[in-house]
Amino acid sequence: MSRIPPALLYLTIYNPTLQPTGPNNDDDEDAEEQAHVLFYTARERAVSRDKILRQVGLAKALVNFSSMLGAETPCENVHSQSRRMIMLSPEPNFWIHACVELAKTPRQVTPKRNAPKTKGKEPVAKPEVVYDHHDGSLSDLALRTHIQRGYELFKLIHGSFTSIISTLGQQALELQLERFFTVWAWKWDADEDTTFSLHLGLPLHPLYRSLTTILDEFASQLSFDTTTFLINAAQVIPSTSLLKSGYAPTLPGHIGTRIPPSPPPVLKASSSTGTVVLPKTHTPPEESGPKSSEKPQDAKPSFMPMPHMNLDMRNIKWSWPGYLTFGRAKSGGSPSIPPTPAEPETSQTNAHSVPQDSTKEEHAGEEEAAASPLATPPMAIDTESLQDAISSDHALSTQPPTPSLNTAPLSSQNDEHAVSTAESVPSSDEAGEEAPSEKSDGEASKEDELISDDSQGRTHDSADAEEQDNTPSEEVEAVVARDEELPLPIYLPTTVHLSSGDDATMTRKKRVWHATLHTMTFALVVDYDHPQEQLPPTTDVAKLFRDVEFVIKSEETKVLEASIPTVTKLLEPQDKHIIVTGPFTVSSQGGFTSRSEHFFSGQQILRSDLDAQEVFSRGANPQHWYVSRRCPGGDDVDDSTSGEAYMEIARKESTLTDVDNALAGIVRRFVEG
Repeated sequence: MSRIPPALLYLTIYNPTLQPTGPNNDDDEDAEEQAHVLFYTARERAVSRDKILRQVGLAKALVNFSSMLGAETPCENVHSQSRRMIMLSPEPNFWIHACVELAKTPRQVTPKRNAPKTKGKEPVAKPEVVYDHHDGSLSDLALRTHIQRGYELFKLIHGSFTSIISTLGQQALELQLERFFTVWAWKWDADEDTTFSLHLGLPLHPLYRSLTTILDEFASQLSFDTTTFLINAAQVIPSTSLLKSGYAPTLPGHIGTRIPPSPPPVLKASSSTGTVVLPKTHTPPEESGPKSSEKPQDAKPSFMPMPHMNLDMRNIKWSWPGYLTFGRAKSGGSPSIPPTPAEPETSQTNAHSVPQDSTKEEHAGEEEAAASPLATPPMAIDTESLQDAISSDHALSTQPPTPSLNTAPLSSQNDEHAVSTAESVPSSDEAGEEAPSEKSDGEASKEDELISDDSQGRTHDSADAEEQDNTPSEEVEAVVARDEELPLPIYLPTTVHLSSGDDATMTRKKRVWHATLHTMTFALVVDYDHPQEQLPPTTDVAKLFRDVEFVIKSEETKVLEASIPTVTKLLEPQDKHIIVTGPFTVSSQGGFTSRSEHFFSGQQILRSDLDAQEVFSRGANPQHWYVSRRCPGGDDVDDSTSGEAYMEIARKESTLTDVDNALAGIVRRFVEG
């Protein structure tokens, strides 16, 4: 049968010290109890007031009963056969109470053998559906962490419960709770949140130690006190000021949701190629045409029916490529290859009226086409037919030059032809009156300048085409990337509420300015009225991005050069680990996405009052090792004196000693940096 995932039943926020604000009605005995409830939402669309008060009253009774027993902490969670009840007090006298149903599987109930038989057509009662609930589908720590993060997000956006009710009143607090937690509660998927690494903390960049130094150096050059951090591909690069602050877990995650989507990449080419710059994305054919409402009446439909195959094959114009044409074999010679049948008449009729300059331009165009890397190889030309077709005074030679990648011989031939033509024309001094010149000296000089400019232009163009063809594509891309100017990031503001001083319940407005370039975001926290003109220039921020990216690329290159994969390493399963250091986590290269109950149980034991230092467990199918251990989180985090390390080893032949040594090595390398 299909498994039904865990789901939220109801969520409520209450304060047992609140009193009714309106006129007190003596007949209404539940008015005071109702005044305690600030927010309530349930899976059922309509819930009576009596049911709400019973559910809130049960939570109050459990908390009061546990406090009467002299426990240091009041009741935090209650287990039943089908539910989990979580009680969390984020601020004094304020409680968040959630009830979540466990994952369940419907079970088919067989009818009893001794059941009385029905007579006639009496309706048979439907069998009762029985569910088997999975007790290990939810973790108390994971549920509490998720609710705590929801409160911290509300506090970051709107402020704390105490500050809102003291400045704006109870009605304003109820309105803001309704707007935020109604959406937040029903976006919560408890089944997806069962991944072990989701409730541990925000992921740190693997090179955060060296990158934090660059960020601290950049922040030290600012003229005002601020808290800075970087976000690169959903990984946080914190500064020292962020590690020492109390809002580290929530602030970077909230700013990560405010990052605008990056624009589509643009394909750019060198200016010498003359390629038009186009975006990488393309418009679908149906969008490029007219819309359906503006479509003309004579427009063809998008789908054309297939016609009957009764076409006259003699009237079809076949456009075969040049290498599939068949010419007539002349007597005593090899068969000639005529031009392509698409334009035979045009090339013959225009040959009589082509001047010399245009002929040179055509040859220059043919040389450029031959110099391109996509050009087809030169073909043999029927010189006799070409000589018969050309009858003008400026006829070409019987053997035209074959196009080649090197255009220097062609330019020299054109220059010699221009010089010989100029010498053959008699000047005015030699011929005198017998042979008057057809053009004046000024017109002749202009013509010579045009011819020389034309030949030089063709020479430069052919040289550029030759250089472009000989240059590898990798070098061209490197030059384009080097000469291309990176766009500057733009500052965007986000208003947040952060705690001031030692009192975490009192918040005030602050502003976070963040700038994004590609996948990297720089953010700094300043006062709410801090002028934007005093922010660091975007050119400095772009330089910071380049420095960070350079360190990341260089480190990745070293790792690739040092690690040589072998067949054994590729075939054997890789170990996975994650280390918790304060409010952040550092995981293995492939990530840590385990859902094993062994890790949830190990974390529960480590954070209990049993003073356990490490927990070893092994599964039956598959036979993996699961290790949980207390470890120092590093000297760069203040509250990291008791970090945690979790590791999964998938090798069956590993012994307990091998598992212990593997985890000890990972912890040692992390602490040493």
